[in-house]
Amino acid sequence: MGKSIRRKVKEVTCDLSPSMMPIAAEVFYNAHVVNDCFHIQQVYNEAVDEIRIDIRRQLIAEENNRDKSEPPVTYSNGETMRQILARSKHTLMMSQNKWTDIQRHSVNILFKYYPILKAAYSLAMELRKIFNAKISPTKAMGG
Repeated sequence: MGKSIRRKVKEVTCDLSPSMMPIAAEVFYNAHVVNDCFHIQQVYNEAVDEIRIDIRRQLIAEENNRDKSEPPVTYSNGETMRQILARSKHTLMMSQNKWTDIQRHSVNILFKYYPILKAAYSLAMELRKIFNAKISPTKAMGG
């Protein structure tokens, strides 16, 4: 691609690769380099899942130290917290309006006992709303 064509490029969208952004900025020197929303949302979803996994690991460690003669607590959905955590990964990547009643019930149990997970999920969904908002690039840039 010739220099005259590259000079006309106004915007370049990249993934989150640390090497790609400087290259794009150098090659398309007049362009505004931005990260694509898919990869940004992916980072937030991974962060929510890491919290879920950390809680599950902590719960497993606690279970390993508890008295085995007593059965684990079963919640109102018929599952143990360990089961709820194991089965909630994909639910926590979805918007609430796509949850089934069973998923909603399980996630409400999680959020009751683990408010940090609720906060992380809420932030991820807020970000998703921002990215799904239909606004012009000019308005998004403050113009």
